[in-house]
Order: sequence, then structure tokens, then C-alpha cells
Amino acid sequence: MKSVINKYRHFMQKKGIPKDTEVLMMGNKRYLPNPSDKKNKWEDFQEDLMSRIWFSYRTKIPDFPLDSNSDTGWGCTYRSVQMLLAQAYSSIYLGRDWRLTHPDTNLKKFYVSILKQFADEKGKPYSIHNMMKKLTQLGKSFGDWIGPNTASQCIKLLVEDHHFKHFRIYIANDEDDFFEKLLEATSKIEIVEDDFIEKNNKEIENENENEKNNSNQKETKKEKQKRVNFEKEKEKEKEKGEIKHKRKHKRREKNEKKDIDWVPVLIIIPIRLGIEKINPIYYKNILFTFSMSQSIGIIGGKPNSSYYFMAKQDDELFFLDPHRIQPVIDFSLPKINTSSYHCKHVYRINIKNLDPSMAFGFICKTYSDFRQFSKEVRKFHDKTKDKIFFIK
Repeated sequence: MKSVINKYRHFMQKKGIPKDTEVLMMGNKRYLPNPSDKKNKWEDFQEDLMSRIWFSYRTKIPDFPLDSNSDTGWGCTYRSVQMLLAQAYSSIYLGRDWRLTHPDTNLKKFYVSILKQFADEKGKPYSIHNMMKKLTQLGKSFGDWIGPNTASQCIKLLVEDHHFKHFRIYIANDEDDFFEKLLEATSKIEIVEDDFIEKNNKEIENENENEKNNSNQKETKKEKQKRVNFEKEKEKEKEKGEIKHKRKHKRREKNEKKDIDWVPVLIIIPIRLGIEKINPIYYKNILFTFSMSQSIGIIGGKPNSSYYFMAKQDDELFFLDPHRIQPVIDFSLPKINTSSYHCKHVYRINIKNLDPSMAFGFICKTYSDFRQFSKEVRKFHDKTKDKIFFIK
């Protein structure tokens, strides 16, 4: 593994990657190119990239509906969305910090089982065979080139067929109310908090009334008003402290219950941010998404060429390229060589050269993740008028 990393490092240096600028990778992973830095150093970034699952064109695919037995020339978006979905599963079952060099054998088995879900075999859930078959329901023909939105719709249908009880996909431009229900669940907690506040206010009012009735002290109107005002201010301060504590406790209990009932969800947001090129007003927002804890990258690229973007440095995005042609892997063998599912090279492109059509991916494993995702979206978009997506 070290020899592979060394070759990879040489490639990165050869391509002239800047040495003095922070790299921000999906899920808010930050790396500094300075080799003397002991925390989040450049080698860690390289190993992180090497550990991401990479899908590319394959040849000699068995039981393929086309005479070529290959997806070469038209399957790049299929492979890109496979990478996005594979990263979602990796985040759930392996964790964002998992690496190829991880010694845990159980995690290694999970890793192989994830790969098998995407094997180029007719019976595998997310094989290119099943993707092509499902796309016919969306009006496409075998071998058609597709965009990020259609690819997202395709894997959503496949997840519903195979893993709906344990995993969901929500696509932001859907007409269904799934995301609406998630927001409704969030709103319910806010309503509970509001009811709780109202209840405590009434209790405080009753206590004050009792104290007032029990008091035998004679007061002038001026003294009485002064005392009432003082008590009201005191009660407000007390109320704020007590309610803040109880609201926090109530919210924690509610969130813990929601986490238990929650089904992990991959939120995909397909969007077009320009006509032929991305409108420059959206550059900052696009690059910001990599800093979000739930980010698992972007599907996009150039016209008729799809890539999977995972990191950014200044105005450039790092991506895995699915256009490499490789022979199919037989997962029925007792020993499987998975090296072709990990790219030794990563490429970069300036954001101004991207096609405006893209799809953002976010994984929310728990209800708490979803609340954090909502909070981060709102917090950032409160600071900008040029929103690429928002949560009401």
C-alpha cells in the first residue's frame, strides 16, 4: 500500500498541485499540503482519496444487452452515480474515516460486500444491467447517455426495490412528500418546545398569583408597581434559564428517539446553475458544500463527460474519472482483487470549466445528522442571496 501511495504522491506533485493551500474534502475533511504538518497532512489526503470506491468503464461484461459487452463511451454518468451511492453506503457501514489500510477484518468484509452490490453482473442490485433496465421506465433506451438528474432517479428506484427498509433516497425535485415529512418531523419538535414554554409560563403566573395573595404587606400604588416590575424582570430571567435547560433536555430526548427510528437517507439535489457555463455567482456556494459534514460529493463534469467530485482546493475541484477502460471483475472467485476499484490518480478542474448541470449528495445517517444538515444550509444561506438550494 505504501508503494501505491508513493506513486500516487509522485503523480500529484508532477501535476503541480499547490503546496501551500488547504484542501477541503467532502464531509469537512481538511488537509494541509505542508509535509511537516503532523495533523491532517498531505499523505492523509492521498490515502483518503485512494480509499474511495471508484467505478469506471468495463469490458467483457457478461449477459450484457449490447453487442459491445461494454459501457465505454456512454456509461460515465452511470459510473459516477454508482460512486456517489457507494460512498453513501461506505459512510453508513464503514464510517467516513475508514481507509483501505484499516486493520479491522469485519470492516473489510463490509467493504467487499458493498462492492459486490455494484458488480457488473445481472443479479446484483446496482449493476449496470439493472440500471439500464430501470432506465427504460424513465423513457431511456439501452446505451443512452444520461445526465445527473436521470441517474439520480434511476438509483432511487433501485434502492426502493432492494433496500427500502434500511435506506432511502430523497431527490429534491421529487413531487412526493418524503422530504416534507422530514421537515414536518423537525417542526413537531419545535411545536413541542413551544407548548412546553407556554405551560411553564402558566405555572410561573400561578405561582406569582399565589405569592401575591399570601402577602399581607400594605403598599402604596407606586411601591406595588415597582415591586411588580421587579418581580416580572426576575421571573423572566429565571424563566429563560429554566426553559432553556428543559428545552435542551427535551430536544435531546426527542432527537435520541428520532435517531432510533430513523432510516438513513441519501439526499440528492440535482440542479442547473447556468446555460452553457456555471454562473460565477454560484461558485462560492458550490465550493462551500464540501465543508458540510453530510456532504458525500457532487456528480457533474463537462458536456457529455461525467465525473465524481470529492474535494476542492481554491477554485479547483478534485474528481475521480470513470472514463478509464478496465476488464470486468469476477466476484465469484474465492479471492477477489479489488485494486481496480481504487484510483491511483486524481484529477482536477477549475470550477469555471464545469457544465452547469450537476447533483449534490448528502448522507444523513441519523435524525441528528438531518437537523445539523438543515442548520448548516440555513446558516450559510442567511449570509448570501445567491442560493443554490435552501430549506424553508
